[in-house]
Amino acid sequence: MEIQELTNILSQIQFKQELSIETYIIILCVSGLGAWFASYFKTKGQNFANKEDFEQLQRQLESNTTVVEEIKTELSQKNWISQQAWVKKQEAYEAIFDCLFHVKKYVAHEKDEYFEWEHYNFRFPELAYETTDEYTIRIWEHEKEEYLKKSQDPETKAQAETLKVKYDESFAKLFHVIEVKAIYLDPRVTEIITELKQGLSKTDNEEDWDEHFFRISRLVNESVDKLRTVSIEELKIKT
Repeated sequence: MEIQELTNILSQIQFKQELSIETYIIILCVSGLGAWFASYFKTKGQNFANKEDFEQLQRQLESNTTVVEEIKTELSQKNWISQQAWVKKQEAYEAIFDCLFHVKKYVAHEKDEYFEWEHYNFRFPELAYETTDEYTIRIWEHEKEEYLKKSQDPETKAQAETLKVKYDESFAKLFHVIEVKAIYLDPRVTEIITELKQGLSKTDNEEDWDEHFFRISRLVNESVDKLRTVSIEELKIKT
């Protein structure tokens, strides 16, 4: 077996946050193999010290020692590359989930805002509470008045605008990350994020607003779950 073939087999061990115990064992075995060769041929050299093949044994010892050192060096280099690639993946997924946090937060806010608006503008107290009790109706009217005040409050509007800005920035950053880190990320990541963006932007005249907000909320949750599954596979995280 050639040196390159042996090294490629050994380097198939994947990097998992830190070098696996299997990797350490292989490196120790390779190192031990070198030591054994040295000891073996030294002994043989002594036994055949007066024979003509002593020089041949010495050359064989030097050759085998070189092979072992080359394998150790290349294996170490490949594990270092695997470590760097893992770190890049981890950074990318961390950035992706940070962006998705803001996307999910904005969608949840929009959903809550819609249903609160619908409740106080299109659901009469008799239907909302299934009662014609005057006291209950007055409570509902008071709640509606408080809602209208809150919805017109500059601070409330500013908070909503901040969420929208973070939402837009997060999607811009998401596509930046998946483009810059494309060589480290599973292709499924791009597909999931693209489908999420398209789904959130989609409007359907046959879809009423209740269905719309339930759909986009479900879409965000499903996309996060899919990306979580992909990231666990990619980073070799045990759960």
